[in-house]
Amino acid sequence: MALQRQLLKRVVDRASTSSRIHSPAITFLRSDYSTSSPPQLPPFDYQPRPYNGPSADEVFQKRKKFLGPSLFHFYQKPLNIVEGKMQYLFDETGRRYLDAFAGIVTVSCGHCHPDILNAINEQSKLLQHATTIYLHHAIGDFAEALAAKMPGNLKVVYFVNSGSEANELAMMMARLYTGSLEMISMRNAYHGGSSNTIGLTALNTWKYPLPQGEIHHVVNPDPYRGVFGSDGSMYAKDVQDHIDYGTSGKVAGFIAETIQGVGGAVELAPGYLKSVYDIVRKAGGVCIADEVQTGFGRTGSHYWGFQTQDVVPDIVTMAKGIGNGLPLGAVVTTPEIASVLATKIQFNTFGGNPVCSAGGLAVLNVIDKERRQTHCAEVGSHLIQRLKDLQKRHDIIGDVRGRGLMVGIELVTDRKDKTPAKAETAVLFEQLRELGILVGKGGLHGNVFRIKPPMCFTKDDADVGFFLIYLYYLQLNIVEGKMQYLFDETGRRYLDAFAGIVTVSCGHCHPDILNAINEQSKLLQHATTIYLHHAIGDFAEALAAKMPGNLKVVYFVNSGSEANELAMMMARLYTGSLEMISMRNAYHGGSSNTIGLTALNTWKYPLPQGEIHHVVNPDPYRGVFGSDGSMYAKDVQDHIDYGTSGKVAGFIAETIQGVGGAVELAPGYLKSVYDIVRKAGGVCIADEVQTGFGRTGSHYWGFQTQDVVPDIVTMAKGIGNGLPLGAVVTTPEIASVLATKIQFNTFGGNPVCSAGGLAVLNVIDKERRQTHCAEVGSHLIQRLKDLQKRHDIIGDVRGRGLMVGIELVTDRKDKTPAKAETAVLFEQLRELGILVGKGGLHGNVFRIKPPMCFTKDDAEHSVCPFALSPSHYLVSSVGL
Repeated sequence: MALQRQLLKRVVDRASTSSRIHSPAITFLRSDYSTSSPPQLPPFDYQPRPYNGPSADEVFQKRKKFLGPSLFHFYQKPLNIVEGKMQYLFDETGRRYLDAFAGIVTVSCGHCHPDILNAINEQSKLLQHATTIYLHHAIGDFAEALAAKMPGNLKVVYFVNSGSEANELAMMMARLYTGSLEMISMRNAYHGGSSNTIGLTALNTWKYPLPQGEIHHVVNPDPYRGVFGSDGSMYAKDVQDHIDYGTSGKVAGFIAETIQGVGGAVELAPGYLKSVYDIVRKAGGVCIADEVQTGFGRTGSHYWGFQTQDVVPDIVTMAKGIGNGLPLGAVVTTPEIASVLATKIQFNTFGGNPVCSAGGLAVLNVIDKERRQTHCAEVGSHLIQRLKDLQKRHDIIGDVRGRGLMVGIELVTDRKDKTPAKAETAVLFEQLRELGILVGKGGLHGNVFRIKPPMCFTKDDADVGFFLIYLYYLQLNIVEGKMQYLFDETGRRYLDAFAGIVTVSCGHCHPDILNAINEQSKLLQHATTIYLHHAIGDFAEALAAKMPGNLKVVYFVNSGSEANELAMMMARLYTGSLEMISMRNAYHGGSSNTIGLTALNTWKYPLPQGEIHHVVNPDPYRGVFGSDGSMYAKDVQDHIDYGTSGKVAGFIAETIQGVGGAVELAPGYLKSVYDIVRKAGGVCIADEVQTGFGRTGSHYWGFQTQDVVPDIVTMAKGIGNGLPLGAVVTTPEIASVLATKIQFNTFGGNPVCSAGGLAVLNVIDKERRQTHCAEVGSHLIQRLKDLQKRHDIIGDVRGRGLMVGIELVTDRKDKTPAKAETAVLFEQLRELGILVGKGGLHGNVFRIKPPMCFTKDDAEHSVCPFALSPSHYLVSSVGL
């Protein structure tokens, strides 16, 4: 983004003396209001809190030092946003701004809306995180309410964390359901920035030079700039021609935004989708509507954007406004299509977590209660008409388009040739900020103002904005959690020895973390990195301080899958190679690309691997070379020599495999492999999604147990104690490869998650959780090893700290997995009030990975049920 910043500076500098810029842009506003001073923002009965935090300059310097260089910001002088209320934002001086961009079309109902804030806070007090391995009413209530908003048979909901994740999942569904790989999207489309959704996206400013993945881009049905004007049938014919001549004749699916967002608020030509849906379905494909920006009544005329084209899709994706700033997305489809995912494990750690579900349900309720769809229609019509009137008088306004509160204003220097007014737009953009109006920019050339405010935006706001634009989920129903305990609807207490799948690091509803989240939520729930906010910099600085060597640049994401996606992208771009190496039995995520890194068949759909090689797993218990790390490392060398081009992009490993069953890698393995990989031109990635933050006891990071320093470290789960939060930390040199394009994450490092994440780091230090994990873990492991000597069903006890695995076998010599016995004991443990996890390819490993506040008394309580009866494999009641 440095290049863009330099370009913008030149544009602004040039603007002060350029008569060409002055003439069409500034003259058009002065000609009518030369004697009028700009109007004030409408009265708003709210006083922001006094701000005592770091200055904008301090926040910006910390951000530049610790966060990835691909992060971009709006404005020459970045805006430090510290508080938000409804349609307004406040900087550190208390100055109020009219937010006409809603955190990039994300804050649907208004910043810190009281109903939504109350729903989030009330749920946070009860239970912040419980995954779908247990029941919780919030996700079901939310899914029910969301399904009720859908037409036809669109009744099955999958929750994810973002729009990119939603579109990844939709594309996976389409490919699995149809048996085809070929997808169609449109030029000028934006469907995400992950490795796979980049393929669907068709704007070069957002696309890294990575494989597209069997994706075809058809002519964009743009009524203003398109070759066929508003003739939807001609654009549809191009789709038919592309299928006939450019594909196998069969496709997996077609995806479209009804009004393109990042592309510049381009509404598709009338009748286009109706024709294209028929064409695509005849070619065996499914039709996907991307409602990430257009959904939830924003268009005014309809609740969903696709309804404006009189179609019913097969899959609908949504995010952004669904959560009013919460990291939340969803995919809604038919039962028939949804069934294809039931063939394997499809799981999302944070998808539909209690807090996000409660907030999302509150969003739906607010939209209905406050009649926001009707409101968008009324206010949007008013604003669009005012802008169209203005267009008639000023040639620089080439097009005014959109519906409801999703409006685009395209500026041109020549109406006939439609030459993008790039420089003029940049100047006006800065001036609007100075006048207190925050808008977005879009389109390939950045010459479209995007007006997509919170849906509480009023006609008065529209008039001021107009004028200034003129101027410029046996299942357990868990309802509450406290520290290392969970409670069901009857009030029964359970010892949580799995921590929401190794996610709740410090304890459920830890008061320090809860306080940090609530305090930040009261000020500002969401502001993307286009503005400054001290929380993300503070968190990045604290996280970077925990890293060895030159690992000092932080990228924030929403999950472990996203972190590993980004790390793989970095490795490929930095090295210029595509070939990645991971280990058998590894789990690195379930997205389309990270499924390739994952090597457990229960989690893998039949999709392209993407130049990924899986080497022999250095498992001291089951591995072919026992504990000889050097022999496993030799397999890596042989694989590079014989199975690759000789050059690789990178190698990724968990130090203790999580989903694979708490398998600690053979001693010395990583040290040898890192040398081998680096000699082959690759980078070394440590997946610390489960092992990080002191859980192993002996070290803060799992990779330190093998005496190595990686080039890239990925993390999630425990980093946020249940918040949808992940991170990638790397060196400045590697991070720089992302600065060649726009690398952006709507929710990554948002203020609430950053505040919560920083509180997690502070709690771990203050409460000495690493030392605690070492002491309690050593006690637990020794007690289990003593039991292992007495009961042959316990094949192996392994792990470090509070990351422990107990592998059950029916025959110690052959190590035959005790699958049935494990399943029985798993249910009995639940009846005894102990919640553990299962792992390993055969599901015969108990995973004990509790919150790190788990005590020796808790450990004793957990060990007692493992005093197994050798003949019946029943749980003993000793000590319980």
